[in-house]
Amino acid sequence: MKQFSFLVLFVWSFMSPAFGQSWEQKRSLPAPPLGRNHPVTFALEDKGYLLTGGNYDQFNYFTDFFSYDPIADTWTQLDDFPGGARSFAVGLAAAGKGYIGFGNNVAGELFNDLWEYSPQTGEWKQLASCPCSGRTHPAFMEVGGKIYVGMGNSSGNLKDFWAYDIATDTWEQKADLPAQARHHPFYFSLGDYAYVGFGHGSAMVAGWVVYNDFYRYDPANDTWTALQNFPGEGRVAGTQFSYNGKGYVLHGEGQDHYYLDEGELWEFDPVTETWTQLPSMPGGGRWAPGAFVIGDVAYSACGTAITPDFEEKYDLWAYNFPVISSAEDVVNNGDKLVVSPNPVSNILQIKLSDESLHTNRMPEIEVFSSNGQLLFHTVNSWEEGMDVSHLAPGLYWIRANDGLDTFSAKFVKH
Repeated sequence: MKQFSFLVLFVWSFMSPAFGQSWEQKRSLPAPPLGRNHPVTFALEDKGYLLTGGNYDQFNYFTDFFSYDPIADTWTQLDDFPGGARSFAVGLAAAGKGYIGFGNNVAGELFNDLWEYSPQTGEWKQLASCPCSGRTHPAFMEVGGKIYVGMGNSSGNLKDFWAYDIATDTWEQKADLPAQARHHPFYFSLGDYAYVGFGHGSAMVAGWVVYNDFYRYDPANDTWTALQNFPGEGRVAGTQFSYNGKGYVLHGEGQDHYYLDEGELWEFDPVTETWTQLPSMPGGGRWAPGAFVIGDVAYSACGTAITPDFEEKYDLWAYNFPVISSAEDVVNNGDKLVVSPNPVSNILQIKLSDESLHTNRMPEIEVFSSNGQLLFHTVNSWEEGMDVSHLAPGLYWIRANDGLDTFSAKFVKH
């Protein structure tokens, strides 16, 4: 047990630069520095990616493309994005690929396109365009192999919602958001659901056009559920990410459509449907930065700062989530699921630390990426090993539900 604990400690300590919840400044984008707002960001294979965005000091939109190595704390410039210079676009990672679409160019032309990036080949592929109107800063999430796009601005605020099937390269319209049309909402996906809220609308609600309402979308039933309003002030034009089954919103402008005093970070727990405020990023609130997650670290890049003189930033900050320091912590972190070997190459064994907790029910097993995306689920017996050989190296979460209780743990794939 001590040898196993040390191994887990070593691997997770290596993947995260510091213990505890804290902010740390990392290396900025390479020279010549071009600060920007609305960069598209995502993480693939333990690297972060940043591309496009706009700089209003020079009224310039970008096609440049960078990767970030968190171990070396270095940026590498890659070949330019072939889809044209743009800002107000959106992006995400799904199934080992990066995706970017929508936004507009300097001339104001609106895009409804979608592009896919392969980190293995370094190549981009244009996919089927959305049969919807082109738009700027919509919501953009992946659930169960489908990318969901909705809201945004296209000569006015929108509330329509569309699904792109990655496997078939096809689009389908879904149920509209059952609320005011809006642009630049906050959004993320957790498990089997997509979550959308806040943003800037046209209709005034409670004296404001910047909202604090929040909704859950169920792809299985094509239905929306209104959740409790966000407990902070309404906000728009920030960034978001998911990590370990929870959603996070960061930065943005408040109800008065002006910068927040601080770079506020909030955590959403989908089990309790509650929000918790975490330490703010130093330096005050920002408009339209980007964010990605690698291991136990969330990164925030660029954005426009209120001082000095609404500066377009090109810096990078890291937020270090608490890391699990031993196998005992995995067992006793509120659940009692034990996975071995850990790290694993092929077959992962799953059992409960307390045999008295075993039931005769077959548990449903879900595996999530480190940023909270559901990768696959299956039904296993407690004694049956699970093949994870197809997963890319990295950190993962596993959740087991036997119909009576839910148990979870982390594991590292070699």
